[in-house]
Amino acid sequence: LPESVHMNKWPKPDPMWKNLTLEEAMEVAREIVEASAKVRQRAGLKLRQPVKRLYLRIPEALAEKLKPLTDVLKEQVNVKEVLLLKSDEEKTLWVEKATPNMPAVGKEFRSKAPLVAEAIKSLTSNQLKELRESGRCMLEVEGEVFEVRPEHVSVEKMLREGLAYTEFSHGVLYLDTRIDRALQAEGLGRDLVRRVQYMRKEMDLPVDAYIEVYVKAPSAESLSLLESTRDYIAGEVRAKRLVLTTEEIPETEYRKEWDLEDGKYLIGINRLG
Repeated sequence: LPESVHMNKWPKPDPMWKNLTLEEAMEVAREIVEASAKVRQRAGLKLRQPVKRLYLRIPEALAEKLKPLTDVLKEQVNVKEVLLLKSDEEKTLWVEKATPNMPAVGKEFRSKAPLVAEAIKSLTSNQLKELRESGRCMLEVEGEVFEVRPEHVSVEKMLREGLAYTEFSHGVLYLDTRIDRALQAEGLGRDLVRRVQYMRKEMDLPVDAYIEVYVKAPSAESLSLLESTRDYIAGEVRAKRLVLTTEEIPETEYRKEWDLEDGKYLIGINRLG
């Protein structure tokens, strides 16, 4: 045997180890992660803020190849659920908004034009479908019935509220940008963990060292959010004692104020043992 592994010959690759399907899927997954980061940036969402869903509209054959990497995508995009859209499902993410074409509306309805214009703004998806298919839609306004035709209406497709999207080389991705209380708490917890870990590093603490942590939150609401992630925070930073409060915290070995999204947090740390 050689004295060191470094004296061995470089191993030759075995063609049997290649998995071209997995390699292709991983390249697509990498592109999805990059595209998702751009969508987050436009929506003003930090990478550490978990979101609920990622929707993907990609070719069916590629969707099958991506399925084994679903958990990888969840982790890298920081999303709870990845949904692969079928061709007829994507349209449910969009809504149609009708606006009156005022020159045509004014010419047709004259003194009643303002009333008809307001009614056009309230057209439902079923009424717009009727307008497309039959070429007209009957609207009742203040006891009068008016025939509205396609030339009276401009229709714009709009993404449903709470969604953001982008195209990439293999299709389209949509990110659910709505942040509920649970997601907000999880994001805040991760932000706090990152700050405590940075402070541990500044204190030159061993990785396995236990600490006690004091956190002064800026508001009762912030404190409530942190309390819901207490176990996660304590576990990640190896805190045997974690005090969360809105009151003043005691003097500690090291303390630092951090400006997070919802206000200033004062964090104090003592090493244990």
